[in-house]
Amino acid sequence: MTHTPIKTELAPQALGPYSQGIEAFNGSKKMVFVSGQIPVDPKTGKLVQGNIQEATRMCLKNIQAILHEAHLELGDVVRVEIFMTDLSKFLLLNEEYLNHFKGPVFPARQTVEVAKLPKDAEIEISCIAIGPKDF
Repeated sequence: MTHTPIKTELAPQALGPYSQGIEAFNGSKKMVFVSGQIPVDPKTGKLVQGNIQEATRMCLKNIQAILHEAHLELGDVVRVEIFMTDLSKFLLLNEEYLNHFKGPVFPARQTVEVAKLPKDAEIEISCIAIGPKDF
């Protein structure tokens, strides 16, 4: 299995020694691992101020940009990991999440409350997607 980094200017640059995402190839399929995205506007490099829905929207927009660079989309996502600093906002998160992930089959998902996230963000989202290998 081989793997290559994904890099796009349409999502925030990594805050540390990691890739925005990784494409891993196995036969005719590829898996894309998207690193955790906090609600940073890639144009300004600043954390989006607002409510949890706006923060969720920016995280997912950044994920979409990374997936697009790998020729995939949110419909190819099979697993989502969400870290929140306040689980009392879980239902509001789900309202925005449903604007981006359409059923009837949703990705597997975990949502965990944590004490702190980079840049004092209130949410961080990462995912794994599977799609055809580009030929």
